[in-house]
Amino acid sequence: MLLEDNELSKKQHKPRTAYYKIAKIGNNLLLSSLLSKAFTEENCKFPKPVNRHYIPVHGSEDFYVLNNVSTLKGMFFGELVFIEKDKFQTVIQMDDALDIYKTTTVTVDNVNIEGLNEKEIQNFKKEFVDSTLYFGVTGNHIAVIQSPAIKTKHLAEYLAYMLGEHQANLLSDKVIIFKDIPSEEAKKQQKKHKPKSVKISQHLVPNPKADNSSGQSANFSLDGSNNKLWDAITESLGLTNQASKKLKQNMRGDNFIVDIVLRIKGQTKDVSDSGQQLLDTISTSLSNLDDDDYEIEYAGGAKLTAGQFRLKKNIRLEIINNSVNHIKLMNDLYDFLEANISDAKE
Repeated sequence: MLLEDNELSKKQHKPRTAYYKIAKIGNNLLLSSLLSKAFTEENCKFPKPVNRHYIPVHGSEDFYVLNNVSTLKGMFFGELVFIEKDKFQTVIQMDDALDIYKTTTVTVDNVNIEGLNEKEIQNFKKEFVDSTLYFGVTGNHIAVIQSPAIKTKHLAEYLAYMLGEHQANLLSDKVIIFKDIPSEEAKKQQKKHKPKSVKISQHLVPNPKADNSSGQSANFSLDGSNNKLWDAITESLGLTNQASKKLKQNMRGDNFIVDIVLRIKGQTKDVSDSGQQLLDTISTSLSNLDDDDYEIEYAGGAKLTAGQFRLKKNIRLEIINNSVNHIKLMNDLYDFLEANISDAKE
């Protein structure tokens, strides 16, 4: 008697959001072609994952690696994972009969690799995958599924390193910039009215790397960026080293948001073409920020958050026996790109 599919395998679906981006490189370079030369073509630069490690912090053992690479109908597919060296996982036992849930720590030594016996396992190094990002590239058109820990900016940083002059030397001194593609709602607003203001919101955190030995000023930074604007503001306050240190200690656990607004004063018809281009460029170039971290206001009064502005699609990530169905995922990303590629201007 044949077993039903649900008896043969455990299948589940997890909702994920795929974002549509455009890569700006210059010199008519196509990102998909560069990726093929680096990772998939015969005699490519980096044929195996061991060749594709990128350590973002000097002196750290944590690294990014492009693990799964493939092609589908001309689309390059990649799986970028982040490995935290010697990480351990805490497992909690959620038993309703317990007064306190019990926890235990799992290390990679507790994990067996399916299909390998104990002797074979000794020949392999194991690490936990901290997070995974998936992406598909056709030409300079990109579909990205981010994770809580790996964002589009990390992908851009990784590709700049692997394709740049220090590694594959394929970029010809150019940089990779990802830009958002407007959604249908955003296109409607753009046809009706010009952008009037862009508000960027970021968490404010004490900068642990700041050198306050001079005793001149408090040093804070905008979370997740190298923006120096807030540094300039706090320096103007003239806080002493002691006051700065006390402020940092007292702020632990506080949740502050800094809003930076670029707004046209008066009517949009009074703004030069260059000024309007500045607003237009900013409104499509903030792909490193989360969906709620910036808002665009149009002259007619309509407002769109980043999540409403960006072209995106909900995708059901299929998991079979705890493994991602890469074939289905590749097809989903390919269909998303193909459905919008004629409308997206490079």
